[in-house]
Amino acid sequence: MKYFIFPIILLSCFSLKTNAQEQDEVMYSMYRYHPKKIVKELGIDSVFIHTTKDDTTFLYTIITYDTLGRETKYIDVESGFEYRMDYYSSGLLKSTRIIDYDHGAGPVDSFEYNKKEQLIHSYDGMNGDYNEWSYKYKKGNLVESNGSGFKYKYTYKNGKRRTNDFYYNNGKVLKSQKKYEYNKEGNLYKIYEIDGEKWLNFQLIYNDKNLLLQMNVYEKNLQLSQQYTTAYYKNGLINYRIWNTDIKNNKIKTSDDRKNIYTYSYRD
Repeated sequence: MKYFIFPIILLSCFSLKTNAQEQDEVMYSMYRYHPKKIVKELGIDSVFIHTTKDDTTFLYTIITYDTLGRETKYIDVESGFEYRMDYYSSGLLKSTRIIDYDHGAGPVDSFEYNKKEQLIHSYDGMNGDYNEWSYKYKKGNLVESNGSGFKYKYTYKNGKRRTNDFYYNNGKVLKSQKKYEYNKEGNLYKIYEIDGEKWLNFQLIYNDKNLLLQMNVYEKNLQLSQQYTTAYYKNGLINYRIWNTDIKNNKIKTSDDRKNIYTYSYRD
């Protein structure tokens, strides 16, 4: 049996202090939820996400939080599973697990840290792959991730990740490389893919509060393939998100947008 998980879940780890994932795969940033500091300060208990593409009343996702603002459960109402998180007493993510309503509990993913609270080992049981990962650091930055037949190497400048090299066949063959570019505010701005040629893959646009406003996903030759846009309330919470994939010749067909609306419940 295989268990599948969307990027929206995986990237929740950004706010769960899994340092090895910090700045990595940031192309999924449009799926990130609110930092735990905001969740805690506003007393958010849960988030409900509805879609207006087919049915304005359809609830397809629920996310719950504990009193410290940490994500504890992600419920995919549409697909029929939930994703649970458990923590060490230090507050670091300890384990995650998928509970499929039709097939039962899936494998447990575990995370181990050193005294500096850096992730040094993880076990990934998702999708039936059962990969083990180890992580190396230099001057506080993650410089290498090793998995089953895969390796990522990272370089930095002024504390920010600049490159991500992906190797396979036990790290002996370079498959591709990512290069990161930042704007003057220090936010990640562009991600380039190098796989024989260099091309812009992702562009991230922010508002005046440094909140991610839009992400454009490109194929080669600057062909826009996906676009994600987020609108916020004044307090920084997400109001709604629009996801569009029906794009031809860089022209977007707005009639096929999927609009996801966020509502919140608060603790007493």
